[in-house]
Amino acid sequence: EIRNPFVLAGAGIVPLIFDLMVDVLNQIFNIASTQILWMEVVVLLFYILVFYFVIKLSDKIRYQLESKNNKIIVGLLIYFYISILIILEVKIFIKQSYLTTAIFSLLLILQLLFVGVAYVFILRMQAQLINREKQLNKLDKQRIMTIAKAAIITILLTSFFLLPMIEQLLDQTFVLSLYTKTDLSAYAIGIRNLLCNNTIFKTAAINQSYPAMNVSIGYFAIIFSLLTIFVKPDRLHKTLFIIGTIFMILPTIYCNWSILSVFLSAIQFPWRLEMIALLLLSICSSITFTKIITNKKIMILTFIILTIEAIYHLYPATQRPFTISNNTRYEQLLDGSIIDPFYSANYVRVELAGGDYLNIDHPDFKNISKCITASDKNITCDITRNYNDMIFTIDQEAEVTLPVSYYKGYVIIDQNNNTYPISSNKQGLITFNANKNTYHLRYRYTKVQIISLLISISTILIIIINRARKFKS
Repeated sequence: EIRNPFVLAGAGIVPLIFDLMVDVLNQIFNIASTQILWMEVVVLLFYILVFYFVIKLSDKIRYQLESKNNKIIVGLLIYFYISILIILEVKIFIKQSYLTTAIFSLLLILQLLFVGVAYVFILRMQAQLINREKQLNKLDKQRIMTIAKAAIITILLTSFFLLPMIEQLLDQTFVLSLYTKTDLSAYAIGIRNLLCNNTIFKTAAINQSYPAMNVSIGYFAIIFSLLTIFVKPDRLHKTLFIIGTIFMILPTIYCNWSILSVFLSAIQFPWRLEMIALLLLSICSSITFTKIITNKKIMILTFIILTIEAIYHLYPATQRPFTISNNTRYEQLLDGSIIDPFYSANYVRVELAGGDYLNIDHPDFKNISKCITASDKNITCDITRNYNDMIFTIDQEAEVTLPVSYYKGYVIIDQNNNTYPISSNKQGLITFNANKNTYHLRYRYTKVQIISLLISISTILIIIINRARKFKS
């Protein structure tokens, strides 16, 4: 049972073509021969020859009609059939002669040659397109593999920081977790923020009366990214443009951040998505620029203009009333001689900025006791501190609380080098059961920190060795 419509079409056209060829021969011999018997013999022999070739080539014809090129073959057969039909119809209205017969015979031969050449040409073009598609697919696979390798290497190189951070996040609840429950609608930005071209160090939010922090990706990236639609971009170029534009518009008030906050509240501010837009559209705009501008002098001039614009863009940073220089002493940040070290926070903001990695129930560090306490009473203030180390003496048995935030890795040992288990109280401070003894609080690397550090170091060494080998070869 034949269900392929192209096989059926081809099966119908091929006999018609043979039948027309018989008519062509019949008309030729009507002119070329005056002997009717001889003409009929030749036509009969042609019929036999056609019948033989139909039987002999039937399997091959069907194979071609069922192949992936069946549309091309059927199309060319239809063209050949119509061209023969037209030639025969035209020939009827022209005075018969040897010359006209020869001309029409030549036209038929040319049509046959054209069909053959067209078929070969189309197959070659098809092969080239298929080969190009394979190369593009191979290139896409190479790009994916390159991106995957880059991602894996990045994770391995940064594991010394990434894995310990995850370890700490899993150990207790930090202020950072509050962002996952925050509606970011109030921090969505307006179009004016996208077009602002100088830096103002304040939080970007549409409902604030003062100018917000600049979150624009820059006029160059915006303008030349938009021009991408006029330069016939390839797949990568188009992808960069589409995704980059989405990330540029996503932080604005025109997107529903009441819903988006459910999924993206961890980023704290919507305008942080502009960093992804900047990365993608910088590449996109650069590709567009090189397609439009080919003059090297104009390229150099553009580079100079962009450099000047960058200086103008960052100039406000040098005009801030509060700056930290090489001559600034740490004590000046804490004694209030330069600025309030707390910035209306209940912890030293100049040390912890947003305090994201404080325990979510951390105490008021402005008023917290600097002494070791037990049952909210000071039991000793004689403490020797050196960064993360603390040495102190306890003269009674009690569950004591140290004025130090708990993090995984802290250990307490006594004079006999015995280790005491520690935990975190409700406010995230270190607490342990003590007796009469002198103790040493210190921070030791956790197993995760040691392993992750070794991973990063090993990755660096492997990269160096691999590069050295490639350089020698």
